[in-house]
Amino acid sequence: MRRINHVLSFLVGILITQMPPIAQAGTDFVWDLDGRPLRTSSQYYILPAPNQKIGSGLILEGRNGSCPFNVASTVWRLGGLDEATDKRFVTTGGVTGNPGSSTVSNWFKVERESEGVDNGRYKLVFCPGVCSFCKVICGNLGVYNVNGRNWLALGDPALSIVFKEI
Repeated sequence: MRRINHVLSFLVGILITQMPPIAQAGTDFVWDLDGRPLRTSSQYYILPAPNQKIGSGLILEGRNGSCPFNVASTVWRLGGLDEATDKRFVTTGGVTGNPGSSTVSNWFKVERESEGVDNGRYKLVFCPGVCSFCKVICGNLGVYNVNGRNWLALGDPALSIVFKEI
């Protein structure tokens, strides 16, 4: 198990594999803390924006208490509904590429924290557009505390983030 204070314990390299540099809808780029557009040839830490108070940070741990083997190469996916918390948590075990119905839970978006405001802060959103006939629940990713541990899950309020090149 890894506990990383004030640093999300996931790398964003897997999220940004589609286009260099990373552009949002239209021609807007996603920028890192150094004022450079994100590039697929680089890896980034996802950090909580300075205004976020998430306490001890997030934990990269299986919901069943197990620890993923290689954090840097894990692919995120949105897990099924956790009946105890009524939340859908971000987990590992996704598949890189292959957009379609079999990978619909693997696709996340980076959006500006506030529409029309370019303050360098972003949020992660689950709303895949890789399957025209799939029914998905769209929403922001936020931090939820369960038994003293922070987890990334679908729902509001959205976690405000910034990107730092490794």
